[in-house]
Amino acid sequence: PLRTREMALSFAVARLRFAVALVACSLLLDKAKAHGEHDHDHDHDHRNSDHDHAVLDVDVTNLDALVVSSPHAFLVKLSSKHCESCKEFALTWDKLTHEYSALRFAHVSIDTSNGKALAKQLGALREGIPNLKLYFKVGAEPANVFSGEDAHKIPATLARLLKGLPTGADGHLLKVGAPGEQKGEL
Repeated sequence: PLRTREMALSFAVARLRFAVALVACSLLLDKAKAHGEHDHDHDHDHRNSDHDHAVLDVDVTNLDALVVSSPHAFLVKLSSKHCESCKEFALTWDKLTHEYSALRFAHVSIDTSNGKALAKQLGALREGIPNLKLYFKVGAEPANVFSGEDAHKIPATLARLLKGLPTGADGHLLKVGAPGEQKGEL
């Protein structure tokens, strides 16, 4: 009984820490929302066009073709639609796709056998979900950005990893080792 209570308390504390981290990350990323709500002179539509935040669905069958072999830097989310933490993380993910518009984005659903195989291969099932991996170097393993805890650290981690990445002609960040036209920083 005492051990069960300790485990329940430990779980409650972990969930509370996650909730606090989510709120902190949400506050840090609200800048992206502000861009779409201000009056400004530049001519563009905030709903689409230049602000296209498409997220590719990837799994073990197409990750190499769509992400690994691409010259562009990719932030990949691994999650499940049945995971409560993943559902809570959805708003943070949406904000990341807007705040870091120079990145490309992909999602791995571990609800499919091919997605689960990829998550296992990348260590995400061992590390925890939701999970973020950053592909930012040609020929290298992805960097771990987030694995279910400390969401408030995501912006600092991304800033550190993305600093100085070259920018392609399309304005998207290129991986280290990919041919780039100019240096860029977020």
